[in-house]
Amino acid sequence: MRISGQKAWALIAIGLLVSLACDKPTPVAPAESGLSVSANPTRIAVDGVAEITVIARKADGSAVNEGTEINFSTTLGTISPTLVPTNDRGIAKATLRGDGRVGVATVEVSSGAATPVPIDVQVGALPATLTLQANPPR
Repeated sequence: MRISGQKAWALIAIGLLVSLACDKPTPVAPAESGLSVSANPTRIAVDGVAEITVIARKADGSAVNEGTEINFSTTLGTISPTLVPTNDRGIAKATLRGDGRVGVATVEVSSGAATPVPIDVQVGALPATLTLQANPPR
C-alpha cells in the first residue's frame, strides 16, 4: 500500500503534535545520586528563618542536571517553596520559617532515587533551667 505525499506529511504532522503534547517526565536525581543539606543558621527564634541549601551530585561527583526537582518538607514550622529546581551547579534553596512553636524542626530533602537526607534546626529556645520558689516557704 502506497501513501501519497500529502498523507505522509499529514501523518508526520500528527505524530509531531502528539509527541509535543505529551508531558515531559519530572526531572529527578538519578540512582546513586547524593544529596548534601545544610541550614544557615541552625538555631532560629520561634518566628525566625533559616536558609536550607541542598547540593545534589551524581554518582561520579558532577552536578545533577539543571532543573532536577528537590522536595523539601519539615516537621515544625513551614518551608517555602517545597519543590525547588536545581541550578546549573546542582544547588537548590528553600526557607524554613518558625511558626511560633518551640522545638526541633527536622527538614528532609529528597529527589528521585537519591536517599532522603534530614537536617535538624532548633526553633526557639527551650528553658535551660526551671526555678520554683514556694511562698510561704513552709
